[in-house]
Amino acid sequence: MSIESLNDDERVCLLGMIKLVVVADGQFAPRVAVWLRELSREMGEARFASALEAAQARFATEASVLDAVQSLARPEAWPALEAMLLEVAACADDADAAERALATLRQARRVG
Repeated sequence: MSIESLNDDERVCLLGMIKLVVVADGQFAPRVAVWLRELSREMGEARFASALEAAQARFATEASVLDAVQSLARPEAWPALEAMLLEVAACADDADAAERALATLRQARRVG
């Protein structure tokens, strides 16, 4: 499954999860910005902007992101989402904080 095959809800959830991973240490690494620009191109800038706006409105708290992860309707989307999260986590300045955030997301997915 690729970024193009994700549905709207999955794209919005992806951006919420990315936020948890990339700001887990309270920082926003410059390499993350580069990665996000590439994601925007792959997703399509209008689609990315729409998903980002929806994610900002929907995910005010970590709990709201975790609830969304648990309610993802298509299990086959998770491997693609997780692969993208691993990519962006590799760009984070604090790998330990990013890995802890990923572990939290994985746990939420198993519970959901």
